[in-house]
Formats: sequence, C-alpha cells, structure tokens
Amino acid sequence: MSDDGSARIYFRQVRVITLEPGETVVLTLADSQRSAAVRSSVLYDIPGSPPEGYAFLASRQPVPAAASHPLFALDTPPSPVPSPVELGGASVPEEGDTGVQPTPTFDEAHHTEHAEPPPPYPVSPPPRAIPGGIVKVYAAFNRVPSPEEFSSYWPHGTHDRGYLVLEGCRIGFFPSWTLAQPFLHRVSNARHVHQKLAFSDAFRIYTNSYNRVPPFRYPAIAPVPRGADTSVINFNDEELQGDIEIAVDSHGRVYTFAMGSETSSRLNRFTIDANICPPIDIHDSDSEQDI
Repeated sequence: MSDDGSARIYFRQVRVITLEPGETVVLTLADSQRSAAVRSSVLYDIPGSPPEGYAFLASRQPVPAAASHPLFALDTPPSPVPSPVELGGASVPEEGDTGVQPTPTFDEAHHTEHAEPPPPYPVSPPPRAIPGGIVKVYAAFNRVPSPEEFSSYWPHGTHDRGYLVLEGCRIGFFPSWTLAQPFLHRVSNARHVHQKLAFSDAFRIYTNSYNRVPPFRYPAIAPVPRGADTSVINFNDEELQGDIEIAVDSHGRVYTFAMGSETSSRLNRFTIDANICPPIDIHDSDSEQDI
C-alpha cells in the first residue's frame, strides 16, 4: 500500500523469448532487476519504452531479490499459467487476480540452440530361439567333410532313408526333400541322388566320391544362386555363411544355427548308440550312374 492507501503496481522489465520446436532454454535470475513502482492512478503510464525483445510485466507484488543460480530448464512444456491481458506492450493481471509470480529473466549464457537428439545406440539382433526338448540335428556343410564327420550328423539308423546332396550350395544327407531342396534349387550342375537312399548306401556313395574312386566325382560346393529357396535357410544371415546345423524338434519345427556356435552347443541332441548300428560296408559295385 502507498502512503495514501492506494495499491501500487510494479512494472518489471522481462525478456521476450520465442522458441522453435525442439529448442531448449535454461532460465536464471539476472544479477539485477529493473522495475519501477507507480501509483494505481497512473496504472497505464508504462515507465518508458522497453528495448527490442523486452516487455514490462505488471504485478502488485514487489520484485524479489536477484538469484544467480538456474531455476529450471524448459525440457518439457511448463504448466499453464493464467493468460495476461496485453495492453500497450505491457502485461497486466486480469481483473480480480491477486498477482503473477515474477518471471525470471533469460540468461543467454545458458541458452541451447537446437538441442541435438541423443546418438543412436547399437541394436543387437534378437537371440535365436532355442528348441525345447530333444532335437535331431542334421548338417549342411559349406565344405567337403570327411566321411567320419559326414556320418556323425545322422541321428538315425543305417537303414533309415534320406536324400544325399553331393553338389549344391551345401553338402549333406537329409531325411526329407523339404530340407534337401533349398541346397539344390536353381543351383547349376547340382548333383544329388534323386530317390531316397538308406544311410548305409548314401555313406558308401559319399565315401567313394570323397576318395575319388572312379567313376565317382569329388563332392563340390556351388555358390548360392540368385533367387535361392529360403524356406528353411536364410542365406543372407551373416551367422549362416559357413556350416549350418538344422535342428528339428518332435513337432517338426525347424531351427537353424551356425555349426560350433555357442547357441548350437546348448542343443539337447538326440543320439544313437553306436553299438546298435552295424558297421557299414563301403565295398560294392555302386556307380555314379545311380546319382
């Protein structure tokens, strides 16, 4: 209250800030406040013309002491405040308002132009699914394996039948055409046995081919053709560029892994007791005409 009992109006010079989308600003109190107190009878007499970029904020409360520490950062939109009534370049409280809290001035030293987004973080590919329970594992070699290694990946008996792939984008012996066909589809000069063979017969043919016993030709790896069948194997998967293990669970679901990988080592593999299977006689009169 003034000496004559009338209310005083305090004008405080404030900086006007316009932010673009994505900008952030930090506000602090300046070291000094420029304000002027006038009687209510001269409410509309604004004390001088504010500099460009400034305005006067009217309040019925005195301007507080200056502060030198940051008050807050506008990382998120501030809470709504009552809309002031703009009059002649000054902001005046609406009728019946008890006053507006003093607005801190803008400190250019804390202004951040166009805040940069956080740097992208590396995204790891999702882990490969691990089949539950016991699985039967077949090998698709991206090289010519020895007969011993070839036979170690047959989780069935010697009389169980499958398809022998001697030249394709992978080499192996597979229990179904579904698993064998992706390694032969569109492959130039693909070589395989066109009908199912007992593993004992397939092993004999493979061993003769590996040892280059005439007239058998040595097995060979062909490039993955354009438009290869990816129904079972994703040939673009970086982890499957070498030897591949194909795991089939009891429900017929197919899983693929890089041979020798950490994930592969966790498979619960079905195995056959070697004593159950009779030894394989590789000495016979098979010829390459059957292939």
